[in-house]
Amino acid sequence: SYLLHLINRALTLSGKGIVRIPVDRYKVSAEKLPTRLGVARWDHIESYDGKKVVTDVRRLLEGYPLRIPASWHDADSAETVQLGEHDMIGIDGLHVLDPSYTAALKGNELLSIYVEAPAPLRFMRRLKRDLSRKTPGYDSGLSILKAWATVVELEKIFVYPTRDSAEIIVEEGSDTEAGNLFSELHFLLNHLLIDPEVKANKS
Repeated sequence: SYLLHLINRALTLSGKGIVRIPVDRYKVSAEKLPTRLGVARWDHIESYDGKKVVTDVRRLLEGYPLRIPASWHDADSAETVQLGEHDMIGIDGLHVLDPSYTAALKGNELLSIYVEAPAPLRFMRRLKRDLSRKTPGYDSGLSILKAWATVVELEKIFVYPTRDSAEIIVEEGSDTEAGNLFSELHFLLNHLLIDPEVKANKS
């Protein structure tokens, strides 16, 4: 998301822009979410309606306005977008380099960018996000800590293999963010350990 923001800011100087399609707005319904042991696997590729994403991108390319769904944690975030004469589309999401997306959009001029960041930074970001949003299924200290193993597992299956197909690989993470990593992780983990569920499992 931040990378697309930077690219869009640069393009604006030449009268162009990016219409962002955030794939995380295209979650499947709760009853269709892949689960394991009763817990939703939010990072699974089948947790997103990829066919709907591709259909909406095609309609946008055809000149139609598009209503982007609201995110699950902000019911007022739905928005209508339309492609300007000189605009580009930025499809932003965890699995967008998977062939189920790229093959379906074959015939259009595509630029594939793979953004990676060190695992400790991604772990910290996920902790901050899930603590603030109270992600369903990951809304307690213990569940968030347990979720990381699933995240890593699903990345190995669905995300890492797409790295080699990218035309550009960007290593993300500012020096400031990296410098604050351990102090922020210390604070967040202490916050999690206040959770009675975590305390009970420590003893």
